[in-house]
Amino acid sequence: MEKINKASCPVSFVQLLKAAQVSNEYVGCGNPNASILIIASEPAIAPDEERYEWEMAKNNKKWHKWLTEGVAETIVHDGVIDDISKSSPRFPYKGQKYSVRSEVKKDEVTHIRSMAGTSRTWYNYQKLLDLVRGVNRSKADLLDFHDWCFTSELNTCCAKKSSEVDEEGRRSSIAKRAGKSNRFFSSDFFQGFPIVIVASRNYVYRYRDVFSVGELFGFPADSKRVMSVPTRKGGRNWHLDIYTRQGDSPKLLICCTHFANRMSEEYMKAIASTIREFCAENKIQI
Repeated sequence: MEKINKASCPVSFVQLLKAAQVSNEYVGCGNPNASILIIASEPAIAPDEERYEWEMAKNNKKWHKWLTEGVAETIVHDGVIDDISKSSPRFPYKGQKYSVRSEVKKDEVTHIRSMAGTSRTWYNYQKLLDLVRGVNRSKADLLDFHDWCFTSELNTCCAKKSSEVDEEGRRSSIAKRAGKSNRFFSSDFFQGFPIVIVASRNYVYRYRDVFSVGELFGFPADSKRVMSVPTRKGGRNWHLDIYTRQGDSPKLLICCTHFANRMSEEYMKAIASTIREFCAENKIQI
């Protein structure tokens, strides 16, 4: 049982929860006191799945419960969830191991590989945070990236597969959360992170008529630089959009591919080294 009260969280977070209660917007998961914010494209979850209720629909309600009462986290033992109704957005599905769980079909039978593992997205989140922090982790080790970052989504109109998401709903959600008016991500809480990773470079360009990620986080149009990362011999380069602001409130914004992709070692290290250099220059603790 983890007992936490409002005094241990940023005031801006509590204010955001109150506002989100009215607007019914999904807030996110992880550590509200972290230095790193990761914003992905959208959740890979269908509204008719049981976990949609606990992860998405009741996200705000669960945060209030965690802040005021303290709740037992949903523990996972070797891939088996003890009680999903105890789901806590502070550290959802605690107990997953550092390996990618996947389904493989053979002779019309579905087999689960690495049952005790996690999604590729969360595996890559963990890998990045370990690279940033200089931590070595084996496949038998448990995930802890929720202690080192806060995660949210550009779009909350979701489906099991991205291709199945309603396009009009997606555009509307992105506009509401990141567009030029009534922006959810304009709150003091989200703006307060010194390091922001928008892991949806595709959406940044695809929906540039809906929102500008640089403008959203206070960067002028000419402050972007593009880093080209060779990923393998003879293969195409992958790119990072990097925005940096120095001064009294230093800020780093990185736009990269979605972490559900098979990200190369070179690409991941480029992101991590950019963060480490920024932290060293500005004395920011992860």
